[in-house]
Amino acid sequence: MVFRGRFQVLALAVLCAFLVAADFAMAQPGGRTRGTGGSMWGQVSQLNLLGQEAVQKELELVSDQVDAIKEAQDRQREMMREVFMGARDRMQGLDNEERQELFKEIQEEMKEANSGLENEVMEELLPHQISRLKQLYNQAQTNRSGGPQSGSMPNSLVEDLGLTEEQLKELKEKAAEVSQRLKEKVAKLQAQAQDEIFSSVLTKEQLGKYEELMGDKFEFPAPTRGNWGRSSDRGSDRGGDRGSSRGSDRGSDF
Repeated sequence: MVFRGRFQVLALAVLCAFLVAADFAMAQPGGRTRGTGGSMWGQVSQLNLLGQEAVQKELELVSDQVDAIKEAQDRQREMMREVFMGARDRMQGLDNEERQELFKEIQEEMKEANSGLENEVMEELLPHQISRLKQLYNQAQTNRSGGPQSGSMPNSLVEDLGLTEEQLKELKEKAAEVSQRLKEKVAKLQAQAQDEIFSSVLTKEQLGKYEELMGDKFEFPAPTRGNWGRSSDRGSDRGGDRGSSRGSDRGSDF
């Protein structure tokens, strides 16, 4: 048990090092980013957004501003390195719950440090650049959360819009309703597209034989984890979709 506990501590420390290394790469100007300026914490950072070449062009940043951003990101990486270098020692003797709490503390430390760096960088930007960056930040957060169709909204937008708990609940309910309608419309469009494709190529006899070979539509369960289940279900779903075309959905209104 002691060995297992030490192994978990070491594994957690290695994971920390791996994650922070990935975050360093994402913060590099012109480097690859996960999604839209996000960090390993699953959140969007204005500082990391500013490190993207496309964002710099959109804001029309000059070389001095880009240099200031790079300097801030260099300090960000150094601070992150210092925090995580001491993570292993801080995790010694902690149980799983305590380690999770430590991760929360580290997250708060990094958020506070990033906030300070972002404030410094903002002093290098012009008012209209700050305004546009805020818009890009809101868009990136929204994209990361899945957009309105997901029924969720970033906390910053919730606060700025003054949304109530009741409105947030209604957003989720309406999103689920619209998502279901969209799914049904997509299924009808797919069936109509298949009808158009088949009717332009297959003969009447071939169409009839195809429907006989496919039979009535069968709703397969969702794909399961594991290679065998996943590949089997995926292939079955394709067959099920083909069988759906000419029965119940053909000629339906859209």
